[in-house]
Amino acid sequence: AYIAEKQAELDERFGAVIADLPMDLDGERANVRTRKTNLSKLICQEMTAESGADFTIVNGGGIRASLSAGPVTIGNVNDVLPFTNIITVCSITPAGVYEALEHGYSLLPEQNGAFSQTDLSVVYSASAPAGERIKKVILNGTVLDRNDTVTEYKVATNDFMAAGGDGYTMFGNVLSEGSMLNEVFMDYISSLYPVR
Repeated sequence: AYIAEKQAELDERFGAVIADLPMDLDGERANVRTRKTNLSKLICQEMTAESGADFTIVNGGGIRASLSAGPVTIGNVNDVLPFTNIITVCSITPAGVYEALEHGYSLLPEQNGAFSQTDLSVVYSASAPAGERIKKVILNGTVLDRNDTVTEYKVATNDFMAAGGDGYTMFGNVLSEGSMLNEVFMDYISSLYPVR
């Protein structure tokens, strides 16, 4: 009886509608592990904006579901981002950015949970050998220098990757830790697509 009571409370909470989407947001496993989607772009934009970082690099494997057009509930967002990931900001050099993206793109065209979802502009060749796929990375119209090991940027990621998860050992010092990713994303889509 106690479990049933608590489950009913959870169902009511998770059923709360927080946004009204005008389009489907693609979080399908095969897509977020091989390329950017409209959902991954929104998540990266939100992480950069919330954290004050220069850009975001996060693993596609952390996105676990799509969102359909129409009403979106708290439970729906928790299905998309089910982990208790905390938005974390680390230091990274341009050389480290290329290293991270080479790592994330290394298994293409195969699906890879470590695939780099990012709001950076990335020019790459999936047919080039692994480790030589990233041709150009652009931040705010400026091409990052692959050999620059001195300049430091702030990259937003999650605490799992900041600690070396999915093989991302190229991030520098942790500069700050913020809120839980799923909670921040709820607020973000609520502001973009308010309930009518």
